[in-house]
Amino acid sequence: MFNPNIDLAESEEIQKNFSISNIYILLNLAFHAVVAFVISFYLPSDIYYFNKILVKYLGLDISFEATNSIVNIINLLLLAYLAFVFISFIYLRLSNNYYLTDKRLIIREGLFSIEIKTIEYDKITDMETSQTFLERLISMSGDLFVSTAGANELDANLYNIDSPTELKASINTLRDKLKE
Repeated sequence: MFNPNIDLAESEEIQKNFSISNIYILLNLAFHAVVAFVISFYLPSDIYYFNKILVKYLGLDISFEATNSIVNIINLLLLAYLAFVFISFIYLRLSNNYYLTDKRLIIREGLFSIEIKTIEYDKITDMETSQTFLERLISMSGDLFVSTAGANELDANLYNIDSPTELKASINTLRDKLKE
């Protein structure tokens, strides 16, 4: 994780730092890899069969070399797709960092241009968690939505984080400590 590059008060300490769920990212990468593999696997390896499909449905009769080139191009496009998906998930992981200090929630978003949002615990009025059945069953990830006083909409949306209900409990514990 990145150094938060934020100004902490002299007596303030980071209690917990987290980001997008690793399991969520791995499951999505696996899903996209399986889809690309299935598409690649079902591309006809027998060029004659592929050529018959082109003749039957498109009325194209192309040579063996051209048909082979088309299959190679499709496979290269699938590899490029997988590379793009992998890079986008790495970017997603690195560009969303969250910190719980003993005084506030810090949200650091972005990799190249960075936005830092802080929410003091005493300003939090409501927190909601959301987990679909599959998120609970497979990845244990979910979303946490934080509302603050005087705001008509949610001030912080933390998507696809590990154990959002545990995080909500951690924030409530830190809020209670701060009140003492």
